[in-house]
Amino acid sequence: DWHDPQRVSAEIARDIAIVKTIFTCNPKILRNPNKELLEQLRFAAAAMHLLGPNTAKSLLSPNLKIGLIIDNITSVRMIVFYAMQKAQLAHWREWMESVEISTVNDGMTCDACKRIAGMKFKIDKVLELPHEKCTALSGCRCGYTPLP
Repeated sequence: DWHDPQRVSAEIARDIAIVKTIFTCNPKILRNPNKELLEQLRFAAAAMHLLGPNTAKSLLSPNLKIGLIIDNITSVRMIVFYAMQKAQLAHWREWMESVEISTVNDGMTCDACKRIAGMKFKIDKVLELPHEKCTALSGCRCGYTPLP
C-alpha cells in the first residue's frame, strides 16, 4: 500500500538490510566458495531479491561451477534465504525470545533437515538457516517459527 508511508519506509528498510546481508554473508551451506564465485552469486541474489526469481539466471556465467550438489540458481536462492532469515530474526528479537525449526517435511526434505525439525533455540543462539548439512537438490527449505 503506497498510501501508507510508514509501511513503505519499513519495507524499504527491510530490503536494504537484506541486500546488505546478501553482499556480506557467506552461508555455511555454500561450503566457503572462492571470492570471485561468491561475488557472482551475491550479485545474482540481490537481483533475485529485488527484481524477482527470474533475474538471477541471466546474471550468472553459464560456465560457473560451484562444486556443490545444488545448482547455481539454488545457491543464489540459499543466499537470499539466508539474508531473509537474518532479517526475520532481527525483527523478532524485539518481541520474542525463542524459535523452533520447522521443515516442509515432504518427499524432498533431506534427512539432515528432518533431524533438526522441532528443535528449539533462544533467538540469539539459533542454528543457521539454510541448514549447512542439507542435501536436498532443491536446497534447504527449513524455517524459523516464533515461540511465545
